[in-house]
Amino acid sequence: MRRYTLIVVPEGTGRVQRLGVSERGLKRLIGIGAAAALLFVLGFAHYLTLCGHMAEFRGIRAEAERVRAEAEAQRLELQRQAEERQRVADELTRVREFERRVRVIANLPQASLEQRTAQRPATSLGVGGGAERPEDATPPMGTPTAAAGEDGEGGPVSPGTPPDVSAAPAQPISGASSAVPSAQVATSEGLLERLQAESRSLEELVEALHGKSERLTATPSSWPAEGWITSGFGYRISPFTGRRDFHEGIDIAAEFGTPILAPAPGRVVFAGRKGGLGMAIIVDHGYGVRTTYGHLQRMLVQPGSHVARGQQLATMGSSGLSTGPHVHYMVEVGGKRVDPLDYIVE
Repeated sequence: MRRYTLIVVPEGTGRVQRLGVSERGLKRLIGIGAAAALLFVLGFAHYLTLCGHMAEFRGIRAEAERVRAEAEAQRLELQRQAEERQRVADELTRVREFERRVRVIANLPQASLEQRTAQRPATSLGVGGGAERPEDATPPMGTPTAAAGEDGEGGPVSPGTPPDVSAAPAQPISGASSAVPSAQVATSEGLLERLQAESRSLEELVEALHGKSERLTATPSSWPAEGWITSGFGYRISPFTGRRDFHEGIDIAAEFGTPILAPAPGRVVFAGRKGGLGMAIIVDHGYGVRTTYGHLQRMLVQPGSHVARGQQLATMGSSGLSTGPHVHYMVEVGGKRVDPLDYIVE
């Protein structure tokens, strides 16, 4: 077998080095060198491939971030548009309710407006028995009916026992209307059509109101007292008998001595004691409209006297059948007792 000698001659006087290797060993060295070179080439190629993939990945990640930012911007814009549509829809509902009340006050047709379906407030704080009325009496026309026990809470309450004020919070007086279902505000086009229809309806209303200024002036359109509505107009569970009865007005509760104001000009036709209403005042506003104020503490007007809008009539008390300080406020139109909330627009 052949052998090969590799002679290494250093510069100067250094010792000459001889390295001997067999033919087989040389082949091995050559093979190992070739394999190492191949591995280096393959590794370098893989490294270049990885660099390309990393550059592509960085581009994809940048594109994903851009798409994500655009999606977030679109989501925020859609949310803003939805909130704006909801605000427009709520305002439209408020205007529609205001128009409905004005039409009631002016005795004009409703023009197919939506009827209010808001739930009446639960009994709380000061409530009263209202005017005397047989249990089987028929409520005024147009009054919503309810199933037994629908507007009351708890079991029977003995006469003179205050209701549990923790059962439900009293509803503060406000003009807030119920929210419009989201299905009705899905598109701006639908809102635009509703706004255009409401605009035409309001134009018709303005035309119909010409010549009715005196009647509107004599209409009880403001709150008779500040406080909370503790019992609404309609069926309820009596706080005295625990049975279902019809409440012909609204109860507004506040502190003793709270001023009771005239919601419209008129003439006092009664001031004195009136059964379960205790100390009560009745004011005739003309055009068949009368208002009654019950459970008063002190009366400041006499029968036959004329009162102006906003003039103080009495102070709030708890006389008669009452569980606490409040005023029982009733409105009669043409001899029929109606929901006072339909006439309050201020």
